Amino acid sequence: MILKFSSWSKWDDRNSQLNNLQYPGIYALRISKRNIGGQPFDWVKDIVYFGMTNSVAGLKGRLSQFNNKLRDKSGGGHGGADRFRYDHKDGEVLAYILYVARV
Repeated sequence: MILKFSSWSKWDDRNSQLNNLQYPGIYALRISKRNIGGQPFDWVKDIVYFGMTNSVAGLKGRLSQFNNKLRDKSGGGHGGADRFRYDHKDGEVLAYILYVARV
C-alpha cells in the first residue's frame, strides 16, 4: 500500500478541508507566506514538522491539541507543539502562515 499526503490546507481551514480526520494518521506542517492552500503536497525545505497519532480521537483530536498549544489555550498537551513553539513564539501570527497536509 502506498500512502499519499493530501493537498496543503491552511491551518485554520483544516477541519473543513481535510477528509477523515476522525481516523489516526500522519500529518505534516509547513510554513509559507504565500497561499499554498489546495496545492499538492511536495517535499520542500519549509516543511517544519511531522506528527502522527493512533488515538481514538484521530487526527482531529491531535490537531486540536496542537492548536490549543499554538494558541496558548488549555485542552490537552502536545509535546511536539511545545518544542515547535520554542522557535515560534507568537502562535496567532504563526497560524496565519501555517499549512497542514495529512496521510
